[in-house]
This record gives sequence, C-alpha cells and structure tokens, in this order.
Amino acid sequence: MFSDVVAPFVGTANILMSRALPQLPGYEIQSRLGEGAGATISLGIEKATLKRVAIKQVIGDDPEAEKFVQQAENEYEIAHKINHPVLRKYYDIVRIKKWFKTREVFLIMEYVDGVRLEDQIPERLEDAIRIFIEVAEGLHAMHTAGFVHADIKPNNIMLCPAGRVKIIDFGQSCPLGHQKERIQGTPDYMAPEQINRHPLDHRTDIFNLGCTMYQVFTGKYFTTLMSVAEPGTPKQQLDSTRASEPPHELNDKLPLALSKLIMECCETAPTDRPRDMRLVISRLQTALHAIETRGEKPAKRPRRDSGSGGGGAAGASTSSGANIATLSAAGAPGDDGEDDSFWSDLGLELDSEHGSLESS
Repeated sequence: MFSDVVAPFVGTANILMSRALPQLPGYEIQSRLGEGAGATISLGIEKATLKRVAIKQVIGDDPEAEKFVQQAENEYEIAHKINHPVLRKYYDIVRIKKWFKTREVFLIMEYVDGVRLEDQIPERLEDAIRIFIEVAEGLHAMHTAGFVHADIKPNNIMLCPAGRVKIIDFGQSCPLGHQKERIQGTPDYMAPEQINRHPLDHRTDIFNLGCTMYQVFTGKYFTTLMSVAEPGTPKQQLDSTRASEPPHELNDKLPLALSKLIMECCETAPTDRPRDMRLVISRLQTALHAIETRGEKPAKRPRRDSGSGGGGAAGASTSSGANIATLSAAGAPGDDGEDDSFWSDLGLELDSEHGSLESS
C-alpha cells in the first residue's frame, strides 16, 4: 500500500520540531526510539487498529539529504515484498511532496520490542548459535526473494521475548547482482566486493554474517579491507579490538568446525565462501547438535578488551550427553559437499556402512 501526501514544504525550524515529535495523520506518536543516518524512528499507535508501530521519518531538506529519502524509498520497496518471521515487516510508506518531488518520507514498520545483539551477547554458546541459525534463515528468505541485506551486524539483529530474533534496517538492501555507485555498509563488517563496488549477491551477506559471528564469539572485530577506528586511536588499542586469527585460537571453547565455518564465511573471494545460506544453516545446526549431545560444561567466552565496545559472554552448554544419532535434519555427510574432516572437527566420525555419526 502506498500513501502520498501533497503538502507545502516546511521550513528548517518546523523540520527540527517535526524530528522532535513527528506528526502523521492516522497515527499517535508516543515517543522517540532512536535516530541516525538522516532518520528519526518513533513509537506510534495506529488509531484505527490501536496497533503499535515504528515510524521512520526521513527529511530531504537539502540536496545532500535527498539521498536519505531515496534510500528510505528503496528500503520500503524491498522490505515490504518479503514476509518472513525473522524479518521486520514494513506496512506502508507516506510521502510528503513539494512541486511533485518527494521531500519527506514516513515508513510505517513493525514495532520490534527487544534489545540489540550488540547490547546483549548470550552467555551460552548454543544460544548464540541458535540466534545465528535464525538470522541465516531470514537472510535465506531474502535471497530466495532476490535481495541482499548488505548490512548484517550485531546492531541490526534484535533479540525479542520468547527467544525470537528479528533482522532490522533494510536501508542498504539491494537486488541480487546489483552494483552500487558508492561504498555503503559498516566498515568492520563489509565484504571486499562492497568496498570495491563490485556486484553484490547472497555471498555478501554470508561475509557480513561471518564477521558478525566472529565478533560475537571472540569479542574482536574481524579485520576487513576497510576496518576503521576513531581518529587518534593508539595502534595498541586498535590491535586489541581487531583480529584475523581463527576464532578458536581466541576462544578455545569454540568447536573447530564452527571456527572453520566462520573463517570460510570471511574469505576474501566470494567463490571461497559457503555456496549459499542453506549450507551455513546446515553446518550451524550440526555444530549445535554436537555441542548439545556431547554435554560440554559451561564455559565463559573471553572478556572483551577495554576498547572493543561492550561486554558480554558466550559459552558452551550443559546438555543430556546422549549418543550422537543420525542427523537427518542437518543433512548427512556428503549431502552438502563437505568432506569427513568437518565431522571429525566436531569430535565425530562417520560410520560409512550405516551413514550415521558417532562420538570419536
């Protein structure tokens, strides 16, 4: 559904007032939720249904800000076409025009009640893996629909009540194969093809997800081609917050297979990464199953360094310690093109006669 409102363009003073408390017919604006990148997001109530919604307001009050309006329109065009429980829903767009040109945009979105993964790192390893399985499932739905998210990072993953996960912010999203005119994304999570302005596809999201997992499981940022820091940051502090070693060398509680998956996701060449998000999901599910059934004791993840931008922990879980059974849900060895070393990295070995996995 599209809504266009033709109205006189308001001046700078009114713009600032509007940003402080947006006014939109049909909605009661209750409070501001956040702001950034030329946008203000507020909590609103749809008067007709009493449904809570998030309202994103973008104002193109000068030529430089016009790109944010175009970005918001693009965000809606992509996000409202995809329906998946892990992806934030977009309900409507309202355009304010002056002289037949859009000068202000309101995006009516699903209100997501939760905290960002960046602010609440799970303490248990298996909980973090479950989150990333859901994230990968949401991204796979985007890829199936023909789109790339292109900005996956802990700040764009919301943890909601009852263990639900939501991917938010589709402002950088684009069709598969799209080649952007300018560099867009978050430097500490950007794939080489984003930095080099090459065509983006599903493997771009795989890289972004790999960098996200690296940061969550190690407390350090993976060193990308565009890793940046605040001006004047001492080299020692910069080195303490970034790394490129395999994650299991920084967190010895991580299974080797999970560490290998993360490093493969972060490969420079897209062709060297997992071929699609389904394979990522399968390998995450297999790692989770192995951890749960081996009954490992809880172990805290390494404490973040002072310059890493936050705290939190992740560790392995206690579980039933049951024997490993045939993993039909995660896929049998060979089904996804993996060799037997993947299974041995999990502490398992393949019974070739029966096609099952056993503890080694």
